[in-house]
Order: sequence, then structure tokens, then C-alpha cells
Amino acid sequence: MLECRFYVGADNHTGNPQKEKLVEILNQHFDGYTTLSGNGYWQGSPELSTVVIIHTDKTVAELRAIAELLKIGLNQDCIAMTTIQTDFELV
Repeated sequence: MLECRFYVGADNHTGNPQKEKLVEILNQHFDGYTTLSGNGYWQGSPELSTVVIIHTDKTVAELRAIAELLKIGLNQDCIAMTTIQTDFELV
């Protein structure tokens, strides 16, 4: 299983986070995930950001394709993505 994190900045045109649109896209691909809101920096400038944490059986290629959908759907220059192999269980 992979733990995937997407790091999503605010809309490049408005400067506002698009949490509803983010959730809409994520819900099409995942049954569950966690979002954390915070402040990020891109090219030296602060912006409101969201970190998405997902535990999934999807492949890295599938996750990269979803990151591309997020990038386009949320008007981003890019979406940062990390993956690590992990053990996960619901207790």
C-alpha cells in the first residue's frame, strides 16, 4: 500500500483555495482521505495551501494522473506529490 500526499496551492488566478473543487475531484477517485489546511510558499510567495493524505492501492502512475487532473482542475502550475510504501490498517 502507498501513502500519497498531494500539496495543493491556491488558485493561480484568484489566490483563493478551491477546497470544494478539490474534494469534488478527490471523491471521484478515493473512498477516503484527509485534508490539512495551512500556509505554503511557492516561488517565495505565501499562499493558502492544502495537504491531502491518502492511503491507497493505486499505482504511482495512477496517482500521477490524478495529480494532473488536480493541476488542471484547480488552475495550478503544478501539484507536488510524494509517495511512500507503508503499512495501513483500520482498527
